[in-house]
Amino acid sequence: MSARVPAAERLLTVRSQFIERVSEPVLNKLLDKLLQQRVINDQEMESVRSKQSRADKARDMIDTVRRKSSEASSLLIAALCEADRCLSTDLNLNEDRLGKMLMEMTQRLKVSCLMNKGW
Repeated sequence: MSARVPAAERLLTVRSQFIERVSEPVLNKLLDKLLQQRVINDQEMESVRSKQSRADKARDMIDTVRRKSSEASSLLIAALCEADRCLSTDLNLNEDRLGKMLMEMTQRLKVSCLMNKGW
């Protein structure tokens, strides 16, 4: 799948496979990363975690992120590439440079803010 296709569309294309195949531990890693990157808020995280089945959690998470923006979707793709390289490769989501770049920029900003606070 081409990286030129907007990330939200890419997620929609692989949505069913993602829901079927993502594991509970990977879902938890993704939720933590998305919260840390401020893609989702505490309420959205709790909404996902409150679902009964793993598939319902995966469905809620991918739909919540996909509806936000292509940038948010790019961050989810980048986080999936970090958390589960095999699944992201199988879903052909392993070429998302924008998401990786956004994650790196966010990390640099956090480090810069901490340094400015004297930490």
